[in-house]
Amino acid sequence: MQDKTFEQVFIERLNSVEARAKKLGMTITHVCRESGVARATPDRWRANTPNTIALIDKMEAVVAAHEKAA
Repeated sequence: MQDKTFEQVFIERLNSVEARAKKLGMTITHVCRESGVARATPDRWRANTPNTIALIDKMEAVVAAHEKAA
């Protein structure tokens, strides 16, 4: 079995954040706003994967906090 590339893992995490947020009734705009990420950033990430995961970590933390509250 071949290991996943950084790009594949990153996009999976981004998709997971969006899906989890949608389940909670949140938009990606709301997640971006709460995590301090510009709304255009996830779209840009889909075109060109960044070299760091720090911002996606923030976005995941926002969704996780809302999941706990739900």
